[in-house]
Amino acid sequence: MYCRYCAQPHGGSESYCPKCGRWTSVGGAPAFAGGPAQFAPAVAAPKQRVLYVLLALFTGFFGVHNYYAGYTGRATAQLLITVFTGWLLIPLAVVGLWNVVEIIAVERDASGGLML
Repeated sequence: MYCRYCAQPHGGSESYCPKCGRWTSVGGAPAFAGGPAQFAPAVAAPKQRVLYVLLALFTGFFGVHNYYAGYTGRATAQLLITVFTGWLLIPLAVVGLWNVVEIIAVERDASGGLML
């Protein structure tokens, strides 16, 4: 028997899970008889490198491509630099160079999945 809340195995005689302390049976009948495979986490779809590059080319100064890949820290930094110092040429050039380097170097998204 497996606990319906924490998916840990336990003996079928207990009416509560010794791991998480929740009730596992209702009226003597087990509430869940499945295995831990039913608790497998959902797998996110891989990000597309072509879309990442296009977003970097057309909206890169605002960090949209990094939001797409899950790098929210980088994206927020690019957005703030562009919004607050975008009228200056040097910070804008730095963000542009940053985008070019990311286009060339990116292989994985923030969750570690390969960008296809």
